[in-house]
Amino acid sequence: MAKVKATATEEVLLDSGNPSINSPRLTKLIIKNFRAIGSKPVAIDLNDIVVPVGGNNVGKSTILKAYEIAMCQGSNSGILSIDDFPRGAVNLDELLEIEI
Repeated sequence: MAKVKATATEEVLLDSGNPSINSPRLTKLIIKNFRAIGSKPVAIDLNDIVVPVGGNNVGKSTILKAYEIAMCQGSNSGILSIDDFPRGAVNLDELLEIEI
């Protein structure tokens, strides 16, 4: 059973109480035009366990940062910096996209 804070003092339960209805869960993360990820989208299937594996500078931290930004909207963790845009510049024709 997951709990989500709706306001500073209120929590909303994401469980119907009916065992035949599955609880909501994230299934896919799609990232485009974010840091070193260009205009070709990167899609990550989110199974029970996801372990980013790879060499240095292949994008493991980029994927985790994109997830953090998407999930932390409205907090300081969700604030973008110029380094989050490809080549360190904002291109209005290729704005970043993070889809969950």
